[in-house]
Amino acid sequence: MKFRAITIVILFFVLVCPSHAQRKSPTRFPVFVYGTWRIHRLKEVGGHAGEKPDLAQKEIDRKISFDRKAISYDRGFLFFDPPCPRVSYTFEVHKIGKHDVGEKGTLDFNELNPAKQGQVQNIVVRCNGRPKYYFELAKGNQLAIYYDGWFFFLEKAGV
Repeated sequence: MKFRAITIVILFFVLVCPSHAQRKSPTRFPVFVYGTWRIHRLKEVGGHAGEKPDLAQKEIDRKISFDRKAISYDRGFLFFDPPCPRVSYTFEVHKIGKHDVGEKGTLDFNELNPAKQGQVQNIVVRCNGRPKYYFELAKGNQLAIYYDGWFFFLEKAGV
């Protein structure tokens, strides 16, 4: 009987504890993202293929709306395709190490005030389960998206 009790305790720790320790606490999705946003400013950070200054300037005041299961945006909004029929969102946080070189398209790399220094915090818009668009959180509860050498900054326009 004593052997059986010890075996059960050992099995409990072997089976339950490692699976509990391996779980990551999910990164909470920032609900303030839901609603309507408008592009209110832009910042040139690199070379361009097609988005020349006059074209980039035309993006100012264009809007995008994030709903829990849908996304909609003004006609001609940046490089966006027709709206996706099945949308979901994830929130990803990546810490930037001092030797990371793959973060050139981020606010931190370009010294443009990310929401948190040393981190890239992305709202990932998924279409049919696949990542499609990445919006980075910027200081002051703004969103930013990089396109063709420009960062486009969005501010909340309504709920």
